[in-house]
Amino acid sequence: LVLAIAYGIGPAAIAESNDMTKTQAQELMSFFRKQFPRIDRHKRVVLSSALKHIPPYTETVLGRRRYLPGLKSRDEATVAYSQRQAYNHVIQGSAADVMKLALVRIRKMLPDYGRMLLTVHDEIVTEVPHQYVDETVEIVRQAMESVGDRWFSVPLVADVKVADRWGQCK
Repeated sequence: LVLAIAYGIGPAAIAESNDMTKTQAQELMSFFRKQFPRIDRHKRVVLSSALKHIPPYTETVLGRRRYLPGLKSRDEATVAYSQRQAYNHVIQGSAADVMKLALVRIRKMLPDYGRMLLTVHDEIVTEVPHQYVDETVEIVRQAMESVGDRWFSVPLVADVKVADRWGQCK
C-alpha cells in the first residue's frame, strides 16, 4: 500500500485491491500523505529534476538513466503514466543497483565452500554445507546491509533465513 500510494496509484485501484470503498481509500491516502509528507516532496523533486533534462530522464543511485519524453506530452494520461514511471525508476532502479552490488560483494566475500544459486526479486539464495551456515548468514547480512551506506541515510535491513529444503523457503 505504501508503494502503491508513493507511485501514484489512484483511490479506485487501492479500494479494489484492499476490499474497501473508494471513499475509504481516499481517506487512507489522505492520512498517509499527512503522516509522510516528505514522500510527495521527494516525488516533486524527482519530477522537477527529470524535466530539467532534454529529453527528460531520471537516474538511479548508480546513474542509470531512463528517458521519459512522455513527461512533456500534451496528453494528461501520458504525462501521468510517465510520472509514475519516472518515480518508479528512481526507487526500483536504485533497488536493482543495490542488489547487483550486493551480489558482487557476496561473491567476493563468500568462501569457496559456498555458492550463490539465484536471485528472487530482492533475495539471494545461497547454498553452503551445514557447518558453515552461521558464518554464511553473517557474510550475506553484512554484504546486503552495508551496500547502500554510500547513498542512503536509512539502514538497509537484511532478513536472512536458513532452510534445508526449497519448500521451507517461504
